[in-house]
Amino acid sequence: MGLMKTIGYQVIQHACNAQVWLEQQNMQDVDVAVNISFSQIQDDRFVEIVKDIVTRSGANGSRLELELTESTILKSPAAIKERMDDLREAGISFSLDDFGTGFSQLTHLTELPISALKIDQVFVRDLTSNEHQETVCTMMIEMGRRLGMTVIAEGAETHEQVEFLRENNCHQVQGYYYSPAIPLQQLPRFVQDLRLKRQGNLLS
Repeated sequence: MGLMKTIGYQVIQHACNAQVWLEQQNMQDVDVAVNISFSQIQDDRFVEIVKDIVTRSGANGSRLELELTESTILKSPAAIKERMDDLREAGISFSLDDFGTGFSQLTHLTELPISALKIDQVFVRDLTSNEHQETVCTMMIEMGRRLGMTVIAEGAETHEQVEFLRENNCHQVQGYYYSPAIPLQQLPRFVQDLRLKRQGNLLS
């Protein structure tokens, strides 16, 4: 097994360990997402190894999300779909990452077991200052929702961007507006503080 594949499986192992730890901290509703490369998913033992990691770690497979880019899927769509279907049966979900940045094959959205659509930050960056970006982003949100997918916008940095996304019914928003990356051990306290802040805003 090559070095990159080994590292990739170690990342999945760490993600599963993190999911178990989060459940122990009473954070059972938190999903853990991992980016998957083409070199990983083309491995003939990919499905077997991922299932084994989930089982041995004691992780909740339904809380594990594997992220694939369009460019990865385009390299071998039939083989990748087969592996996605096998893992989906085990409860593991998939998201389409960096949506819109490559040559978008809309058939992938209907043929593959994708449960979440992640709008790339390039479409979020100029929101509220570029009408064309607003239109494209709004269309992607609407399309994802109509297909029954969770729509996630990446790279939000300002209040205006977050408000625009909320007003246009984007399910989830990620970015520095909320926080830069933080150590896992700080996450429970961060989430608790964020929830208290939201409760305070609702009461004020």
